[in-house]
Amino acid sequence: MVSEAIELEKAFPPYGDLQAQDKEAIREFSLIWTCFERTISEKTIILSGSESLNAGKLRKLAAHLRHKGFSGPRCEAAYQFWHARYDGLCSEGLKDALHCQASDKSDLLHIDLFNPDNDKAALNAAFVITYRLRSNLFHGMKWQDRMVDQKENFDHASQVMLEVMLHLNKGASA
Repeated sequence: MVSEAIELEKAFPPYGDLQAQDKEAIREFSLIWTCFERTISEKTIILSGSESLNAGKLRKLAAHLRHKGFSGPRCEAAYQFWHARYDGLCSEGLKDALHCQASDKSDLLHIDLFNPDNDKAALNAAFVITYRLRSNLFHGMKWQDRMVDQKENFDHASQVMLEVMLHLNKGASA
């Protein structure tokens, strides 16, 4: 029997170009995202019915979590990583690097990432970048770049989501 990974490499050759660690980071991120979205739906008032997450809803979640006293070292580490990774990019450069859509409000992301003048800026930036990685992966944009140099992005985004889920599952409903 041929494994799905081997068949995927044949069906979608760019997947075969990835290193094993990159494939693992993508698999983990994909699974964690589905759990994250479900947890947000069940444990918060941010989503209702069959709504799905978007950048605006994640900004609301960040504000609400901060209001409830959430402080996450993994989120802060992700913020620091992305601050350094995208340092020097203007708002348009950041928009291009992350393939932002109009609804992502990349100008706000740029402000959150490079001018954190309030206590929720880092969490806003971490959530919106995580969301962009999700959208780019699930809708094909990251594959245009052949997924080059994305493992750390996915690892940090996964840590952001895990930290929030652990917080929400401790009974600290948002």
